[in-house]
Amino acid sequence: MACIAVSIPVPTTDDLDASLAQAVASVEAGADLVEWRVDDWPMEAPDGEALARLVSESPAPCIVTVRSVAEGGTFEGNAQDLADFFQVMQDEDIQPRYIDVEHAMWEESNELQSVCGAFGADVGLILSMHELLGRPEDLLRRAVAMQEVEAASVVKLVWRARSARDNVEAFELLHTRSKPMIALCMGELGLPSRVLTGCAGGFLTFASGPAGPTAEGQCDVETLVERYRFRALTSATRVMAVMGWPLGHSLSPIVHNAGFASTGFDGVLLPMPVIAGWESFKATMSVLLGEPDCTLHGVCVTLPHKEHALRFVREAGGTITDIAERAGAANTVLIGDDGELTADNTDAAAVVETLGIELAGSRVAVLGAGGAARAVVAGLVEAGARVDVFNRSLDRATSL
Repeated sequence: MACIAVSIPVPTTDDLDASLAQAVASVEAGADLVEWRVDDWPMEAPDGEALARLVSESPAPCIVTVRSVAEGGTFEGNAQDLADFFQVMQDEDIQPRYIDVEHAMWEESNELQSVCGAFGADVGLILSMHELLGRPEDLLRRAVAMQEVEAASVVKLVWRARSARDNVEAFELLHTRSKPMIALCMGELGLPSRVLTGCAGGFLTFASGPAGPTAEGQCDVETLVERYRFRALTSATRVMAVMGWPLGHSLSPIVHNAGFASTGFDGVLLPMPVIAGWESFKATMSVLLGEPDCTLHGVCVTLPHKEHALRFVREAGGTITDIAERAGAANTVLIGDDGELTADNTDAAAVVETLGIELAGSRVAVLGAGGAARAVVAGLVEAGARVDVFNRSLDRATSL
């Protein structure tokens, strides 16, 4: 089972008490490890006493990390500075569970390699790579090279996700790893990699502490454990997604995951932003359904993709329910165990049921003519109501 590491920044030695308190709260919320981010500490003459206290009083096994500006941190020094820092830790007999060293700095300095190797078996080395702009072109080569470093206990590969494909590739790296690995994607599009990493055999995921995330895309420990039920997820978990743009307002992950938990259903629903446009929706669905071991079993579809969802299922030769066909839009795509697709629309039934009035013979006004409005009109007409549509553009209203 993958662990949860909470990343806690410690800007100065004056922040020890506050940082330790944040770590305690995070461990109580469910974190397994604490990553102390000491990017801003002086490397040439660090406060050994403060560092010893940070490690010894950590409420869980800890990682000591100095992250460079180039890879998302604030450390502006070089590999020699980092070697000096770790030498002080050895001189003071400070032994965290892990130290994190960027692969770029590791390759740059034989002395850094020597100092890190002198820690012994009780201190593991996390050899890391972080690409802030997107997937590096040589990702696979670097993954192989990092795993070939004998001193590395864990290899960590992190890059910014630009599409759903990045998450899939993170899982592929985990499936083919030769040693313990962390493979995560930064940014809003990278959330699936953070939540589902344990299902693919990942070593750990990172969560934010009370002070906020240290990398874009981290969610807090409580969200991972409670909303997404990180501890309960396995390779058998049925994965769902809500697709739309934007998704910040969507309550679907909260509502559906609470429902799964209350009924004992082994599933999880994740937000998966897909920018507007047919090509974006088609590409995302094709990538996810093209996985050899596809774990995606259903998609909730919100604007602006409800009409795209219907088109995608039609072009794939799937089944379209009568109400989705009549509405010309789908808010639900079911993916059978055999890969068969079904497009459905639950908006129509929801509106009819929740209005709570006798619709036959009633006159109902509908504001808007988008995907949801199409379903609403279809449901109301089917129930016998007269419907008047009001919309900003005449063409779209006429089309409906």
